[in-house]
Amino acid sequence: MRTAFQLLPCLALVAGIACAKPKIELPNPGRLGHSRIVDLLAAPARLAQQPSDSQQTWMELADSAVVLAARSEGNLDAHCSITMSQIDTAENRVLVKVDYNEGPQYHFGKIDFLGPDGSQSPPIPPNLPVRSGDPFSPSRNSVLLQASQSYYRHRGWLDATVEPDLELRRDSSRVDVNLTVNLGRVAIFERLELSFKGEHHLTNPKILEDLWPVKPGDTIRNEDLAKYNRMISQTRLFNMARLTRGPGRNDSAKTTVSIELAEKIPGSLDFGLSWEQPFGWGIDGTIRHRNFRGTLNELSLAVIMAQYRQQARIGLGKPLLWGTPVSLDMGLTLGKQDTGLADTTSYRELSLAPEFTFSFLPSDWSSVSLGLGAQRVTKYPHGNASPKVQYSFETDLGGGLDFRNDPIDPIRGWSMRSNLGWGGQFTSDTSYIWLQSIARVYQPLFWRFKTAFALEGGRFLNTTTMDGAKVFYLGGSRTVRSYGYGTLKASPDSITQNGVATLEPLRPRYLRGSGELRFDLPLSLQAVGFLDWARIWNEGQAPDLTNLDIAKIGYGTGLRFRMTLLSIRLDYSFGRGDEKFAFDFAQAI
Repeated sequence: MRTAFQLLPCLALVAGIACAKPKIELPNPGRLGHSRIVDLLAAPARLAQQPSDSQQTWMELADSAVVLAARSEGNLDAHCSITMSQIDTAENRVLVKVDYNEGPQYHFGKIDFLGPDGSQSPPIPPNLPVRSGDPFSPSRNSVLLQASQSYYRHRGWLDATVEPDLELRRDSSRVDVNLTVNLGRVAIFERLELSFKGEHHLTNPKILEDLWPVKPGDTIRNEDLAKYNRMISQTRLFNMARLTRGPGRNDSAKTTVSIELAEKIPGSLDFGLSWEQPFGWGIDGTIRHRNFRGTLNELSLAVIMAQYRQQARIGLGKPLLWGTPVSLDMGLTLGKQDTGLADTTSYRELSLAPEFTFSFLPSDWSSVSLGLGAQRVTKYPHGNASPKVQYSFETDLGGGLDFRNDPIDPIRGWSMRSNLGWGGQFTSDTSYIWLQSIARVYQPLFWRFKTAFALEGGRFLNTTTMDGAKVFYLGGSRTVRSYGYGTLKASPDSITQNGVATLEPLRPRYLRGSGELRFDLPLSLQAVGFLDWARIWNEGQAPDLTNLDIAKIGYGTGLRFRMTLLSIRLDYSFGRGDEKFAFDFAQAI
C-alpha cells in the first residue's frame, strides 16, 4: 500500500498539468510587439479545460482587444484572427495561433476648416497641435478638435462648435480631416447688470463696475469672465458671484452680462471652547456663524492648539448702519488657567471684550479695525488653605489694517496691528503700560513658491509685575519654534545696594522676526522652510540685535495640509532650543 509520501510526486504532476498554460504562436507581432499582444490576449491558464462556448467568447474578445489597440495607434487596417488546436492531450494544453496583420501606419492628410455651408469662411487657428504628415491616432485627432474649439471660444465666439469628418485614403495611407466650424454669435459686450442677493447691500455698485475689464462694443472672451470672477472672489465682502450671459437689452445681437452677488454683511454669532489637560495638550476651537441677520449666512471653524488654559467664549456681531460697512462685535470669555505664570500657580479670569470693525472696499479689499478689551482677573495662590489674593485687570486698545487676499491662508498682501495696553492690580496703585505692534507680509515668487514674513516688537513704558510681563513671553508654535510656549522671557540684572542684592525693575522689551518659504504640493499639501529669530531683554540691558550668538533662533522645515477652514501644521526645528516638533492647526505667519 502506497504511503502519502509516495503519492506527493503524483499530486504535483497532476497540479502542473491542470495549470498548464496555452502555447501562443505569433508569427508577425508587428509594431505592437510580442509582449504587448500577449498581454492584450490575456489567455487564461486553464483555457483547455473551459467549455467550447467560453473559448469562443474569449477568442472574440481577444480579437477585439488587439485590433482596438492597433487602431488607437494609427494602424487603421489592422485585423486579427485567433484559432485554437489541442497540441498535447496528456498535458491538457492548447495551441493558440494568432494571425495578426496591422497594415500600414496612417498619417494626417489635409486638414480643412469649413463653415456650415461648406465654404472656407472661418479663420484658421495659426498654431495647431497637429500638422499634415504627422502620424494619425484617434487621441491626436481629439487634441486637434479641442484645440480648435478652444481657439474660437477664447476669441469671442463663446458658443463655437467644431465637428470633425474623417475621410480615409487607403491608397496613400492618409486621413483627411474636415472640421466644420459653427461660430455662432460673437459676444459683443453691451452692458453689465449687477444685483445683490437679499434686501440690503453695503457696497457701492460703481466700485464693482470699475473692476469689469470689458468696454461696450468690445468682444467678451472667456478669460475676461474668469478674470472678473476671480477678482470678485478675492474681495472682502463677497464670496459668491453668479455670472450669466444673455441677449442685449437694446440690441439682441450683443450680449448683456448679469452678475448676482452674495454679500458678506458685517456681523456674526460665534461660540468658542478650549480645553487642555494637565499634561499639556489640548484643542482651542471656535465655531462662527458669519453675517448674523445678514443676507448670507455661513459657518466657519477656527481651531488652534490650546495653550495652558481652559475657557469658553460667546460673541455676537451686528451691523450698526445699513448701507455702510460698520459693525460692532462683542464677546464674553470665561476662563481658567493653571500653569504658565511666574508668581502664581492658578487663577480664574472673566473678560469682556467689545470690538469695533470698520471695513471698506477699494480696488481689491481691505479692512480697518479698532478694538477695546478689558479683563478682570481673580488670582489664587498655591494651596487650597490660603485665602485668595488681589484682583488684577488689563485693558487693551488696538487698531489694525488688513490688506490680505484671504484671512485664513493668504498668498499676497499685508496686515499690521498695534496695541496700547494698561494693566495692574485693584488693591494697589501699581499699574503698567505697554506698546506692541506686529506686521505680516505675503508675496508669491514664481511657479508654486510663496513667501511669508512677520516682524513684531513691544516694550513696557514703566515697571511691571511678573504676571504683567507674560504679555511679551515668546516661544511656541507661533513665535520662535524650537522653544517651548512661554519659555522666552526677560531676566532683569541683579544689583547690590548697601550690601543687599536686588533685581533691576522689570521693564521688558522684545523684537521678533520670522520668515517662511512655502512650496505648494499636490493633494493640498505644502512644504515649508522657516527661520525664527527673537531677542527679549530688560530696559538698561544692551539689545545686541546683531549678535547672533545670543539670539534665540529656530529654523527647520515643515509640512502643511491645507483645508478650507484651517491648516494642519507640523514643523521640525533644528534651532537652539529643546523643542523639536511644533504642531498646530493654523499657519505660523
